[in-house]
Amino acid sequence: MSGPVVYTAEALNAMTIAEIRALAAGLGYSVTKIRKAEIIAEFLEQQEAKNV
Repeated sequence: MSGPVVYTAEALNAMTIAEIRALAAGLGYSVTKIRKAEIIAEFLEQQEAKNV
């Protein structure tokens, strides 16, 4: 059995903002930022908090 999928900044950077927002919503993350770099940072923070 494998653990949860962990997304990297590089993987998220290859996605569009809409794709990141959709992924975040599917994972139950709240994305409040507008700029892509900030959205990625926010996503990674929530991912880290969830996987601790």
